[in-house]
Amino acid sequence: MRKMIYITSTLLLLLSTYQTIAQNLIPENGFAFQDNTVARIDILLESDSLNAILAPGNEESFHEYPATFVYTSAALVDTVYNVGFRLRGNTSRNADKKSFKVAFNSFENKKFQGLEKMNLNGEHNDPSIIRSKLAWDIFRLMEVPGSRSSHVKLYINNEYRGLYINVEHVDEEFVDLRFGNKDGNLYKCLWPADLNYINSDPNSYKMSDNGRRTYDLKTNTSADDYSDLANFITIINNEPIATLPEALEPIFNVDSYLRFLVVETFTGHWDSYSVNKNNFYLYNNTATGKMEFTPYDMDNTYGIDWFGINWATRDINNWWNEWEDRPLTERILQVPEYSARYNFYFSKLLNEITNPSIYFPQIDAMKNMISPHVANDSYHSQDYGWDYNDFSDSYTDDLGGHVTYGLKPYIQARYSAATSQLDLQNIAPILRNVTNNTPGSNQLIRIRATIEDDDTVSDAKLFWQLNGSAWDSIAIFDDGTHNDLANADQIYANTFGPINQAGHINYYIKATDNTNLTSRAPLNGYYSFFVFNTANIPLYINEYMASNDNSISDNAGEHDDWIELYNGGSNDIYLGDKYLSDNYDAPQKWNLPNETLAAGAFKLFWADGDTLQGLNHASFKLSAGGEEILLSWNDNGSLKVVDHLIFGNQRTDFTEGRYPDGIGPVIELSNPTPGYSNILHSVEEEMVTMQAITAYPNPSSGQVTVHSGVFAEGQFELNVFDQMGHLINTVHATTNTINIDLSEQAAGLYLILVTGVDKNQLPLKEHLKIIKY
Repeated sequence: MRKMIYITSTLLLLLSTYQTIAQNLIPENGFAFQDNTVARIDILLESDSLNAILAPGNEESFHEYPATFVYTSAALVDTVYNVGFRLRGNTSRNADKKSFKVAFNSFENKKFQGLEKMNLNGEHNDPSIIRSKLAWDIFRLMEVPGSRSSHVKLYINNEYRGLYINVEHVDEEFVDLRFGNKDGNLYKCLWPADLNYINSDPNSYKMSDNGRRTYDLKTNTSADDYSDLANFITIINNEPIATLPEALEPIFNVDSYLRFLVVETFTGHWDSYSVNKNNFYLYNNTATGKMEFTPYDMDNTYGIDWFGINWATRDINNWWNEWEDRPLTERILQVPEYSARYNFYFSKLLNEITNPSIYFPQIDAMKNMISPHVANDSYHSQDYGWDYNDFSDSYTDDLGGHVTYGLKPYIQARYSAATSQLDLQNIAPILRNVTNNTPGSNQLIRIRATIEDDDTVSDAKLFWQLNGSAWDSIAIFDDGTHNDLANADQIYANTFGPINQAGHINYYIKATDNTNLTSRAPLNGYYSFFVFNTANIPLYINEYMASNDNSISDNAGEHDDWIELYNGGSNDIYLGDKYLSDNYDAPQKWNLPNETLAAGAFKLFWADGDTLQGLNHASFKLSAGGEEILLSWNDNGSLKVVDHLIFGNQRTDFTEGRYPDGIGPVIELSNPTPGYSNILHSVEEEMVTMQAITAYPNPSSGQVTVHSGVFAEGQFELNVFDQMGHLINTVHATTNTINIDLSEQAAGLYLILVTGVDKNQLPLKEHLKIIKY
């Protein structure tokens, strides 16, 4: 049997007041959410366990039972043993067609295709078994960070339980994949989460309903700090409308919420925030300092109604609940510029996505794909008596009861009503998705931004400064020749520099259209990132532990944080003119001892803030919640960065480090190795057949061809990481040969993780290293 290497990458982000590393809001579906086919999921568990899950009286149980999970599709066959299996949902717990949750990490530290959990929704309220899938897809098209989804056939102990929708679970992996961090507060907000102001005490928002918190903190639970939520709610409710944008935009992604609101309103998603104060998540994105709004639970959409309200004709500009306060929606739309932008986005949705001439063929294709699997779904009929003809008819006719519209008639009615209700006004340019690269010495700085307008953008400029000096400006372009991707794709960019010294770059962007309306991003303040003037010294931050409870102890018998340096060169390196710091703004926080590190040697330093305990004890501590480590050199008065990294939330008694030593990406290591070479796995696991996948030329100046000799043709994907662990590209195979472009990347080592199935349709992971010169 082939041994496989499993590598966990740590995606690293620069932190600042306004920080603009590129984020992957709409990740690829991957193998777990293939929506061009209907995969099969098998759950195998003891019959007594299944009987207990389904027993009357256990509907509200959250107890997980051990099971085996098998995923089968044309592109992937994978088995995960010893997963947790239980009921999930709210009203669906009492339905005959139950919904289920699979937890891959309940009993062992396992994942399936990067997922710790999977939601299998029975869609018992929807005769078409398609509504929530359509809604999730529109969120993706509108660039709202929502769940990925796909139709699957569910079998439990070889019994066909029917057609389900596999919906991505919102958790740390969800936010990490989209925002590049998972150490912020993630709140699951359920009824009655109205976001109304109570008082200034953060603990007041820890109220409970039906045995769980209304704003249920899912991360950082030991700290249990609701200060960010309380501040968010206070500003939403109490800031005057005239100054609301200046107060709200630094702490909330308003633009993303406006696009969410458009989808919520079009789909008639009444069981969400604006109407039913229910079903959403808030995540405090630590890369930007902004709350991100994420939708949840989309089955009550497209004409599903329990209240006698015609959601298809409801005024799009007065959509929310009129008998209770919904401050987030109401007050945002009281801001004229936000209201105008909301209507602009709504017009785009109607014209480009949900126009029936565009939308209906897509719906027909999805219906044709799932129809054979509905015909044999005996559970589909058990709750409301629907048969296969009802499934087919529900696309064109209402079925009575809570199905007040056929799917297509709802869309046609909503499209017509919304078109007539649009209040289109002249808008100022919309500036979003502002990103910068992270350049080193002698590299150009690239800034990009998406700029949309209902008119023509006549002028777009980037303003920047270094270390608080005078502001400079350059034009940014959407012509395909200024590192802005394609011509006329609404992505503007330009480059400047290089900046041959270390320091902070502050910048902002302004855009003006032909009607002389101007926008600025950010609205106030500026974006900031650190430029590294790097030193060509082979001295590396090789390993670190930021949460040491029972690992190694120092000379005082204390279990303190520690940092390991490694001399990866062939000559001794003097340490006395080098500095360690946990703060980019204070790079010379602690001077290393006046000694020399031999070639190939390792040196351990205690980050305990207690310099009285010895020369190897630094003046700072590391934060288990994540921060930066900087190794710098005072080169005759000029500060140069020798090595640097940023880490996120740490697991106790685990270390992260470079693998291989010095030049490799930063990953979580299987065992701490202070003073020794880093170890990823056992020697046996390291013995991988390296002919499984090859890359050439290697080293390369930029263009690399990757060829597989063992993966099934077109059934694998490549994830490319730089030596800091940043995911810089994901490429899906269509043949056994893939071309990768590293021409815009810095020189150095790159790790390629290949995931897919082999020629026998067995799951396989391999990796290789590329050197870019």
